[in-house]
Amino acid sequence: MEGGNRCGRSTLMKKIENCTLEIMEKIMENESPSITVRNSKDWRNCDYKEWLTLRSDATETRTSFLNSRERFIRVMHMLNKLHQLLMSNSQCSLRQLYYDDVELYGNQRQSDDILNFICKKLDCMPNNLGIIPNSKGLIAGLLKLKMKHDQIDCSTVGGTKIPDDIRSINHIESNARFILVVEKETVFRKLLDEDISQKLGPCILITGRGFPDLNTRHMLRVLWKKLEIPVFALVDCDPHGIEIMLVYRFGSLSQSQFGEILAVPSMKWLGVQPRDVIDLHIPSIPLTIEEKRNLEVMCDRQYLKSNPQLLLEITKMFESSSKAEIESLYHFSPSYLTNVYLLNKIHSNEFV
Repeated sequence: MEGGNRCGRSTLMKKIENCTLEIMEKIMENESPSITVRNSKDWRNCDYKEWLTLRSDATETRTSFLNSRERFIRVMHMLNKLHQLLMSNSQCSLRQLYYDDVELYGNQRQSDDILNFICKKLDCMPNNLGIIPNSKGLIAGLLKLKMKHDQIDCSTVGGTKIPDDIRSINHIESNARFILVVEKETVFRKLLDEDISQKLGPCILITGRGFPDLNTRHMLRVLWKKLEIPVFALVDCDPHGIEIMLVYRFGSLSQSQFGEILAVPSMKWLGVQPRDVIDLHIPSIPLTIEEKRNLEVMCDRQYLKSNPQLLLEITKMFESSSKAEIESLYHFSPSYLTNVYLLNKIHSNEFV
């Protein structure tokens, strides 16, 4: 799997041990110990080639015992737990990790935040540490996944949940011609109900059910690398939908350290595009002041400046000051999305 060399068990165990040793040395020298990670909340710390990457010389954020005592203790406690998992070659879920010490972490969000901090420090994904996320994404279509202990047939009615442990996939079998990533579960299910594969050809449907989790993005990346087929995005024509498409395509700022494992740079924006709202007279509503501000900031990103056609399309939304949901296409007819819109878009190569 991509990124595997830097994320082997022995390597990660050594990193944890070295981190702990440095902290002990600080204590022995009567200094306040601290842990630093590269700051992945500042766009200036990122570079772009095919996907977002976190610069090696990025500015750092610090968690110190002196200024963030409770957080520091949580980090050290979890480092110890993760070292135990690596030593025993064991696994546990995100929920189990939190329940390891509910009183210490306070809530699941705090526990997840500490894990994310540690992953940045160790330069690895949670599953490399034996932590199995709870996937929320769904997948359907002409695809069979052979796991370590069983097989998942994604052609079953309604599709299936994306596996929690992507690393346990041993073999991928599919004759699909393309992958269609859908923002919303409701649209995902409507496309399945209307038998999209019969109308558009053999394909794989994926939805992150809104903003995608790491597992959904990782699954898409693995399929793209293995099958080498086109990947399209169907999202709402609004700033939130565009942001979702951009995260799948170029990676996210918060996870820029792992762009090579999560991004699918060849993904194309199939719809709903601002030009469609204008040309097809799709029912729309005005953008809010905040949405216009978000678009303006978005257009300043390096990867959009390097993709002028994509930037031009997003600029059209800003200039028209209007937005539309995928479901707005049902205004023409209940089956317009599948029978007309997607069919025309794919065959006419109208995507950026």
